[in-house]
Amino acid sequence: MNTLFKATALAAFLAMAPAAVAQDSGLYGDIGLGQFSYESGALDIAATMIQGRVGYDFNDYFGVEAELAFGLDGDSVNSSDFGFVPNVSVDVDVNNTAAVYGVLSTANTNGFEFFGRLGFLQAEIKGSSGGFAVSADGEGFAYGLGAKYYFDDLNGIRADFTSIESEATNVSIAYTRKF
Repeated sequence: MNTLFKATALAAFLAMAPAAVAQDSGLYGDIGLGQFSYESGALDIAATMIQGRVGYDFNDYFGVEAELAFGLDGDSVNSSDFGFVPNVSVDVDVNNTAAVYGVLSTANTNGFEFFGRLGFLQAEIKGSSGGFAVSADGEGFAYGLGAKYYFDDLNGIRADFTSIESEATNVSIAYTRKF
């Protein structure tokens, strides 16, 4: 799966590269905050992330985007939640996530644009307690819905919800800019 992710990311960036030199391109970028949540069995964690995206709209209805996010804070879980004794607190951080998406959207009408996206996300999670640390990578298909509102021809805000393999979610809000 890791090779599939790298190949998809490379294809997305190569598709966007010619647009970067065009004057009236569909290139855009976002910067914002997200709340990443993961739930599986007794494990339930949440982390605040700073997210950046770069995307390219081929036309009013189809585009691609790549996303990177880095954890600002994490969560803690107790070993007793999993039936272990003695009770030990474990700090859990989502170090980073990387994703690529295909995006379907509506045309910009009165500043509003609605979109859906489908892609692939990879995350790195780290747990630590008492001087011991362990990290794990997770990956999966991701899909979501969102909206953008543009104040003018270039600047706006974006809000979206993304689900990753039905175990993790991300809710985010961002400043968006067309180039």
